[in-house]
Amino acid sequence: MPASDPRKKWAEFLASHKLRATVSRRSVLEAIAQSPGHFDAETLRLRLKGQGRRLSRATIYRTLALLSGSGIVRRGQSGAGAVFYKVARPDEPRHDL
Repeated sequence: MPASDPRKKWAEFLASHKLRATVSRRSVLEAIAQSPGHFDAETLRLRLKGQGRRLSRATIYRTLALLSGSGIVRRGQSGAGAVFYKVARPDEPRHDL
């Protein structure tokens, strides 16, 4: 597994913060890995629901906050105030807007 693999980075982040790698957290990470670009929490929830995974909004938002804190995803906000997320790529500049 390459050092930049998000699953490895996620596992290391959770371990360092004494958090469990739950099925729900893994489901969110896998759904994000399949996202082609920007997404919002509700789109992510609907995608997971379509895959038969029913996760609460609170679980999704908490997991997104953790993923953002770990550097795996980046959080952005449009000019209209809508919050979106994007998988962080190490070779990308940090501006999204």
